[in-house]
Amino acid sequence: LQTSAAAPNARSAWSVAVHCSAPEPWTIYVPVRVVDRRDVVVMKRSLAPGMPVMADNVAIEQRDVASLPYGYIERLDDVIGKTLRKPVMVGTAMSPDAVAAPTSIRRGQDVTLISRAGGFEVRASGRALGDAANGQRVRAENEDSHRIVEGVALDGNAIEIGND
Repeated sequence: LQTSAAAPNARSAWSVAVHCSAPEPWTIYVPVRVVDRRDVVVMKRSLAPGMPVMADNVAIEQRDVASLPYGYIERLDDVIGKTLRKPVMVGTAMSPDAVAAPTSIRRGQDVTLISRAGGFEVRASGRALGDAANGQRVRAENEDSHRIVEGVALDGNAIEIGND
């Protein structure tokens, strides 16, 4: 008997061909399910969108990651303190698209605009024109010049304007 694996038609579904060439040639295809068990972050209680993920809401459990179509998260630090983007039910393995960094700057909030170049730093007052988490790009209006600028949210009240 000889075997050969055909390309998978899904992440966990494979088909293995078993061949016999004598006395009468025949082939049979055997369905095979791949199981890849790993530690993943799982919800200990259901939460609604917009809720922060706290340490007592999540746990590490072993799951078959081959059956998780939207991916998975392996470390608690990658979800704790983040905000849910969609509802997550108890027992669900957390997927990367289920969480987002918490919003640190809100639309209409007073912010400090910071521009740095050549060892100098210039600060100005501004107003955020959108919501952003730390590290995300956001537009703001300079309150003195009324120019619209874009930069990166640094913390709850500062935006660093790029000098590109």
